Amino acid sequence: MRRKDFTAEELLTRILSNKSQKTYWDNVRELHRRGGEETFKRCYQLVKTGTDREKEVAVDILAQLGSTVRPYLKQSLQLYFELLDSALLDSAFTTDLLITVLHAIRFNNDTLNAAQAKAVAAFKSHEDKYVRLGVVYALLGVEHQVAVDAMVALTTDKFSAIRNWATFGIGSQIEKDSKQITAALWNRVNDKEEETRFEAIVGLAIRKDAGIKDVIIEELLTGEFGTLLFDAIVALEDADFLPALKRLQIESQKDKTIDPGWLSKLDETISSLSGE
Repeated sequence: MRRKDFTAEELLTRILSNKSQKTYWDNVRELHRRGGEETFKRCYQLVKTGTDREKEVAVDILAQLGSTVRPYLKQSLQLYFELLDSALLDSAFTTDLLITVLHAIRFNNDTLNAAQAKAVAAFKSHEDKYVRLGVVYALLGVEHQVAVDAMVALTTDKFSAIRNWATFGIGSQIEKDSKQITAALWNRVNDKEEETRFEAIVGLAIRKDAGIKDVIIEELLTGEFGTLLFDAIVALEDADFLPALKRLQIESQKDKTIDPGWLSKLDETISSLSGE
C-alpha cells in the first residue's frame, strides 16, 4: 500500500510508531502536504493532552501543516509558546520536546513579536547545546532587539555550529546595523572555524565596513578559501579586487582539480564587479 493511499489518521498512527527516521519524516511530510482541519485538531489535542513523544510528533506535523499555506499558523504558534512557558516552569520538561518546539518556531518566525522573541531568547544559555542551536534557528531573520542581543551572545558560544549560525544570522539575515553587531562580527573574523570566519567577513562587507577590505585581501593571498569570500567581495562592491581576481582566474584554469562550482562563482564575481 502506497503512502498516498493511507488516511491521515493511518499516517499519524504510523508516525507515532515509526522507528526509522526516514519513514518518519516521509510520513510527516505527506501530512504537511495534505494539510486539513482534522489533522490540525488531532495534533492540537495531542499537544494539549498527549505524552511527551506524542507532543513531539504533533509539533513536527503542525510546524509545516499545509506546506506553503499555513491556515493554522496563529493557533500553532500559540501552542508553541505555551510549551515554552511550560519549559521554563517545569524542570521535568524534556529537552527533546523543547528542541522540537524551537525548530517549529524556526519555520514560522516571520511574524514573531518582541515578546515572543524574548520567550525564545530565554533559552540562549541552556546547558544543552542543541537547545541553544534551536534558539539560533528560531531567531534567524528576526529583527527585534531582544533577538539581536541573543544572537550576538551566541556568536561566542563554545559550540562551533552555534557560533557559525549566529554569525550568519546577524551578518546576513537581518538588515539591522549597529556598533553592537559590527563588534560581534569583528570578534569572529579570526574564528578558528573557517566558515564562521567567512560569515563574519560577509556580514561586515554587507555593511560596507572599510576595515574588512584588508582582511579580504589577506584571505585572497592564501589561495585557499571558499565561495563565501566571493560573496563578501561582491557585497563590498570594490573594483580594486578585479586584478587579483583575474589573476586567480587565469591560474585556476590550469588546475584541473578545482571544483567547477568554485570557478563558476569566481567568474560571476568578476562579472559583477566589471558591471557585466
